[in-house]
Amino acid sequence: MAAANILTTMDAMIQSSSADVADREDLTFFMSVSNFRNYITALRSANNFYFDPGSVTNRKNLYEMAYPFSPNIKVVGTVGLQGTNRCVLGPAKQIVVGTDLLSDFSEFQLWYDINTDTLRHRIATKMGQNIAYPEFWVSNDLA
Repeated sequence: MAAANILTTMDAMIQSSSADVADREDLTFFMSVSNFRNYITALRSANNFYFDPGSVTNRKNLYEMAYPFSPNIKVVGTVGLQGTNRCVLGPAKQIVVGTDLLSDFSEFQLWYDINTDTLRHRIATKMGQNIAYPEFWVSNDLA
């Protein structure tokens, strides 16, 4: 998304989000880090006096700040969407991570390495993520 239209796109996504989640405190925009930088550029170019550069937090490959026009909405730039123009909005607490924990008993190994005098372990699990209620999420439908 270009810096010129990213604010318009985000406002349209807020307008099209479900009224059932409008007052949730965990509404979050997720986008790539490069689109997050375009978002910051758009705020600066709009001469937005609500924008505080100190409000952007960098949490190791994850940038986050509050949406200046709605106190209950956050904007997050994540490497998980890197290389795409996709932007999604929804309640962050509805993101669910799952594992195949039933196989952990057969996939877990623990041994003592006499050569290095260390206790070593190896585990192989599968991990996936999904959202609990997709009807409460909005996307700009860009790949």
